[in-house]
Amino acid sequence: MPRKLITRARAGTATGHSPDEIAAAVLGYYQGWKSGVFDYAPDWDIIHHFTRRNLTGLLAEQLAEVSNM
Repeated sequence: MPRKLITRARAGTATGHSPDEIAAAVLGYYQGWKSGVFDYAPDWDIIHHFTRRNLTGLLAEQLAEVSNM
């Protein structure tokens, strides 16, 4: 799920735990930046859903609902 979320939000690259995969991802970002074609356009609507403030508000709503049962 985190890999799909990162991809959907255009928030970065998800790799496995392999040092080679991580190095390839970092190198790809570096080469893109160096050549001037680094394309970073995150979807802030998706990312906003996961801010601490928003998640805390959702938790507070759930706790209020459970305490009213």
